[in-house]
Amino acid sequence: MNLSINDRIKGSLMGVAIGDALGFSTEFLSKEDAIKLYPEGISSYNEIIIDSFRTQEQIGKWTDDTDMMIAILDSLIAKKTIDLHDIANNFIVWKNSQPFDIGNLTRTVLMHSNYLNSPIEIAKKVWEEEVQETVVLCVQLFLLYGITLIGMK
Repeated sequence: MNLSINDRIKGSLMGVAIGDALGFSTEFLSKEDAIKLYPEGISSYNEIIIDSFRTQEQIGKWTDDTDMMIAILDSLIAKKTIDLHDIANNFIVWKNSQPFDIGNLTRTVLMHSNYLNSPIEIAKKVWEEEVQETVVLCVQLFLLYGITLIGMK
């Protein structure tokens, strides 16, 4: 199979979204609890165990990590460069859409009164002051720089 770069990029992004939606099955579970609930792993949305956090209407949907990746990619595509203020604005639009989940650290950053004026400074300040959360938003940066490195526009 001879896939184009565009096909590979689309496949990577779809893989991230699908993996994120499957990963929802173990979000906020300890490693021990995840192994107990899914000893053979998980490969289908219908295997996700419904509980107080994982409701039926959320099964098969990606999380805030993918939503934020899409907000970043929308900006990169529209601006053809990294425009932090545009990305920050996209994050605010996303937050205001009342998504299913926003991490506590992300919510604190986005609700800061000066976030749109100084997104990097506010994020850094909140990061240093708050409990750190895992941030899984690397794929879009790899794709941006990977595309730049291979000369794609």
